[in-house]
Amino acid sequence: MIDKKAKRLFLKYMENKSSLNHEEVEYIKEMDLLREDIPVTEKEFIDNLEKMLTEISLEEVSNAFLYSLSTRDLDYRYILASYTYARSWLKYDRGKEYKIPKKITPTFFNWLKYCSGGIWGEIAKPYYYLSEFLNMEKKFPKEEDYQILKEILSFADNFDETKTATMLRNELAKEKLFPSNKDEVTGLLESLGICGILEAKEHRGFWDSFTPMFERDSGDLRQCFSYPFHWWKGKDRVNYENVKNIFKITV
Repeated sequence: MIDKKAKRLFLKYMENKSSLNHEEVEYIKEMDLLREDIPVTEKEFIDNLEKMLTEISLEEVSNAFLYSLSTRDLDYRYILASYTYARSWLKYDRGKEYKIPKKITPTFFNWLKYCSGGIWGEIAKPYYYLSEFLNMEKKFPKEEDYQILKEILSFADNFDETKTATMLRNELAKEKLFPSNKDEVTGLLESLGICGILEAKEHRGFWDSFTPMFERDSGDLRQCFSYPFHWWKGKDRVNYENVKNIFKITV
């Protein structure tokens, strides 16, 4: 886990590079938060991503997500959504619509991880998070983590059916069911959307489907979340079948 000092300095640097002195910049470089962009060809990208998905299991990524709930370890929070999105992208898209990037931007994706979660409309971010996960220690959840997940799902499943995704995010953040801030709650709910757990009937997640770009936008600027969570309303409830598929639990 990145220590609090490194995270604080890194976020400060991303807001204003000149706000850090030389020693502070060197420190966040040592923590591997500031990194050069990585060029990649289309063939390398596809080959690498396919290899990653053979070396990483669903159990490992679901464990990583659960582990992150009580620990607030954001290095493990978005691996599950990355795995789910990448698997679907390889099966249904493979660069036909969502183009393969010419480079990977680790510094930017590190900033997203610690600051805002989101931005799942392209494949470079899942690629980077999965490539990092290959060399990370594998984690295991505690009973507390399963309980936190069940409480989050129960909160969403019993939400007023007329209320929106924004309202769920705001009210869940106030409940403090797990250690987090509002941005981290956003990222968590978006991840559950990616996994088809918080999806809308007509706008599904990526567990067993892939929605084209032009069908993703809700047109509602008040719902500024990643697809499909921005379509979600209380009436959509929780897809417990996908909870079972992914976490191997029955709620």
